[in-house]
Amino acid sequence: EDYPTLEMLRGLFSFEIITLPIPDVSDWRIDIPQKELAALQNKATEALAEVQTNGLRDLAQRMLIVVEHCHERLSASDAKFRSSLFENIKKVTELLPKLNITNDAQIEALRKEVDEKLSKHVADEVREDPVMRGKIAKDAAAIMKKMEAYLGPAVKRA
Repeated sequence: EDYPTLEMLRGLFSFEIITLPIPDVSDWRIDIPQKELAALQNKATEALAEVQTNGLRDLAQRMLIVVEHCHERLSASDAKFRSSLFENIKKVTELLPKLNITNDAQIEALRKEVDEKLSKHVADEVREDPVMRGKIAKDAAAIMKKMEAYLGPAVKRA
């Protein structure tokens, strides 16, 4: 009674298999009519483009979440924050170059800006300097606007 039924578990999980030729969409080694081959190639090209777009959106979303949290914590002068605020930003900025496999210039520019303006700070210093705290909050707000422009209207919030 404490555990979900097998049917309930099946309803909680799903997956989709997308068959893509790697690395060249035009390299299909199957013997089918040219018209069907062209349709498969088009479908694979569209699926690959969608996967890449979703991957880039996810990278920007990861950055937006930590920048948004930074802005939220530093904007309110009475809000408490821990060292992890800046550590989490640093982790994301260090991870993004490894995940940006398409070398998207906008993602990299945003990452560099976050790294230069936010991740270099130490929580103890920011707590003691209200002017620095306000400047970092403003920087975070400006970066958030750029990220939201990149992500478009369908921005997911944490």
